[in-house]
Amino acid sequence: MSVNDSRPYAIWHGEPCRRMRHRPSLSSRIAIAMIIERVCDSLKYSKPT
Repeated sequence: MSVNDSRPYAIWHGEPCRRMRHRPSLSSRIAIAMIIERVCDSLKYSKPT
């Protein structure tokens, strides 16, 4: 298998966990940002100031 073939396969099978230690991918950074945004929104709604 070439690199281009193994990459999507690894991504869909949860392999990038090893790679994230070296360098977080763009999609993982976006996911983390979305989670942080949700937490901030829930904190805003639970504690109106």
